[in-house]
Formats: sequence, C-alpha cells, structure tokens
Amino acid sequence: MRNTPKFTRTQPHLNLMAMLSDLGFQQEEERGFGQYAVDSYVPRLHAAFEADGPQHSQSSDKKRDAYLMAKYALPVFRMSAKDLSGTREEQLIVLARFLLRHLLEDSALARKSFARSSGWED
Repeated sequence: MRNTPKFTRTQPHLNLMAMLSDLGFQQEEERGFGQYAVDSYVPRLHAAFEADGPQHSQSSDKKRDAYLMAKYALPVFRMSAKDLSGTREEQLIVLARFLLRHLLEDSALARKSFARSSGWED
C-alpha cells in the first residue's frame, strides 16, 4: 500500500483496508485514476472501494463514479462509515452481502440481455 501525505486516514478507511486485507486482497491505497484517487484499489478485481463518511457528497460521488467507469471500466464499491463501524465479523458480512448483491445483479443483467438477444422474453 502506498502512503502519501495528501490524505487523512479515517477510521472507516482503516477498517475498509483491514477488512480487504483480511480477505486476502492485495490493495493499493489512494490509487490515482486520472484526476481522481480511490481509497483502495484491488488490482485482482480491477475494482475500487470507498469508505464514505460525512465528507462525501452523493452528487459529486455519482459523477466521479460514472467518470471512473466510463474512462477506466472501474466499478467503485461504496461502503458507509456505519457499515464499517461494527465488529470485524459484522463488517465482513456487510461486505459479503454487498459484493454478492452487486456481482449477482451485474451478472444477471448480462445473462438476461444475452437471453433476450436469443429471443427469450421475461
């Protein structure tokens, strides 16, 4: 993980990094993508993770996430400070649910699109 003086590590940020490490993911802290940096980048997944605290703005974050997806095909998974404040077990359960929901939904959309292109109707 890179340590640069340009950011402040909040407790949710530290919890997020520790949780990803506990799951065995190598990560890069505050990895830059163009004009933006993400809290944690997991190269193996080509995915970014953000610990959203009170300083985050939904409208700015939405614009930023859209840019990162359009320019770098980089999904940004956001977890609230509340999600990252429980015990490690609670944090891991939240992350597992979060990832499964997103991965399964994305996969389902792709599968449905393929099925429709083959003539299936829902």
